Parts: sequence; C-alpha cells; structure tokens
Amino acid sequence: KELEGMFLEVANQGHAHAAAQLGIMFQLGKGVKINMVESFKWNCLGAANGNMFAQHNVGRVYELGLLADVKIDLAEASKWYLKAAEQGVMLSQLAVGNFIIRGIGGPWQGSRETEAYKWWVKAAEQGHPQAQYSVGQCLVSGIGTERNLKEGFIWLQKSAAQGQAEGLNCLAMFYNPTHKWQNPKHDDFKVKKSITKALDLLKKAMKKGHHPAKAPYVILLASSRIGKYEEICDSCGKKDALLFCSRCKGTSYCNRACQVDHWKKGGHKETCVEIGCDACR
Repeated sequence: KELEGMFLEVANQGHAHAAAQLGIMFQLGKGVKINMVESFKWNCLGAANGNMFAQHNVGRVYELGLLADVKIDLAEASKWYLKAAEQGVMLSQLAVGNFIIRGIGGPWQGSRETEAYKWWVKAAEQGHPQAQYSVGQCLVSGIGTERNLKEGFIWLQKSAAQGQAEGLNCLAMFYNPTHKWQNPKHDDFKVKKSITKALDLLKKAMKKGHHPAKAPYVILLASSRIGKYEEICDSCGKKDALLFCSRCKGTSYCNRACQVDHWKKGGHKETCVEIGCDACR
C-alpha cells in the first residue's frame, strides 16, 4: 500500500515511468488487485508522457480490444506501436512491420514491403524469432529487399534455433533435395542436401502445429523410404494417403474422390484456410 501510494503521488505529477509502473502493477496484480481498467488508465498517462513500454501496452489494448469499453482500433494501435518502436521496443518493432504489410497505419516513405522489412530487421537484430523468420523469408523471396539466399539462410537458422515453426519449415527447403527454386538462375547459394536434416526440421515444425510442413514431410518421407509411411486419409481412414489439399495442406486423402467427398460432405469446405509461406513455394 505504501509503495502504491508513492507511485500514485509521483505518477499524478506526470512522471512517465511511475505511471507505467502503476500500469504494470494493476495488470499483473503486484501489490494491488488486478484491475485492467486502472492499468490502461495509467499506461495511457505514461504513454502520453513518452514511456515506451506504456506506449506498447496501450497499442496492445487497441489492437486486441482487451477492455470492454475500448473498441479495437488498429490505426490507434499502429500509432502507439510506432512511438514505442522508434524508442527500440522489440515487440513494437515486430508489430509495426506486421501492421505495415497489412496496410495499416502510414503513410510510409517507401513501399509496404520495404518499410515492413526495415522494422522486422530491427526486431530480428534484437533476437525476436518471428522477426528473424520474416527477415529470412523476405531475403529468400526478394520481398522488400534484394534477394539474397545466403543471408536469408542465416536468419532462418537463427529463427529455427529458437524453435520458430515457420522458420523450421523454411529452413528445411534448403536441405530438401526435392525442392526447386521458382527462379533457378537465382540459385546462387547452395547447401549440402540432407534428407535426414530436412525431415527433422519439418517434423519439428509439424509438432508445433505448422500445417504447411506436413505435405513436404510426407512426400519426402515416402520418396526417401526412410521409416514406414502411414498417413491416414481424412475422408475414409485408409493408410498411405499421398494426396493433399492444395489450399491448406493440412488434410490428406488416398484419392480424388475422397478429397471431393470430404470437401462437400465432411466439413472441410468450412474449415479449410489458405496457409503458406511464399518463400517455400
């Protein structure tokens, strides 16, 4: 109580750090009862006075609609994330990149891809695995920056080392002997192919729930004859299902008839979501 009173006194005088600390105290219940409304109030005061962590927290509330009285406002979230990102907050830098690529916020000086890449690099350099994956994908695909397979490989390695599922999946394509680049003339960086390494990376990605890793894993496993292949048809339940939904790559079938039946009668039409990584295509 005494500590709360001291923070309240200083925060009411406009001290940004004290206001931000009160926001965290009410959010996590440190020394006070959890109160998200009070947390947001103090974070807003801290954010207005320049505290970068309070700015990030305010942006998060507007992005996710964490309070009943605060409607989701992505433009407002983008504004606060940008303020925090400019002061070096890693999560805000990632968020700004993600918002830019979705066309939220701005106006920006360059293209959406170029601006997003710039912020992802900042977050990646601070060690965020999702940002490291995004930077690697951009470099491999030539999105927002010049295509550079070697640099892309390095960033994907960093992302995969932290267990980031998309990074694991993308890194696997470098080792997959069946993978072909869309533009062979740009294949200026080569990694020694390894079926075992590719399968291991894809399996780790699948264990983390990354559905796009399933198709290349099963196809590579079957073609290499490593282990026993027993993929189950999502329609009839039979084993050795080598046909995959081309859209979500998360369901498998033993023949075209089963795929059509599962789409029309099995409910897959309602649950199918297009998932994928442009860098892996």
